[in-house]
Amino acid sequence: MFTGSTNFAPSGEAGNGDQLIMIDDPTIATAYAIEGVRVFDHLRFRDRMRGAFGAKGQRLANATAPKEITLQKPTAISGADHPWFDRFYKPETQAFRDRVVFST
Repeated sequence: MFTGSTNFAPSGEAGNGDQLIMIDDPTIATAYAIEGVRVFDHLRFRDRMRGAFGAKGQRLANATAPKEITLQKPTAISGADHPWFDRFYKPETQAFRDRVVFST
């Protein structure tokens, strides 16, 4: 796994102070990737909350009602034909690959 920021052109490698780190230990690389996904998910949740309630947790002045944010329920409770987790079990999808990588 590689992390950091670099431009592989000579200016990036020699003049811009770019850096790139290779992590070759699978345990550390997996932990690093999981933390990256955790941070992304957290910030995505905060962005959705801001969209529903505004930056300070207050209802938006121009909105008639806040957007609803709900947790997805299991099929046994929701009665849905396709459970929310189906996408994680469809081969050849990114969600499937993420499930496999992050479950090991």
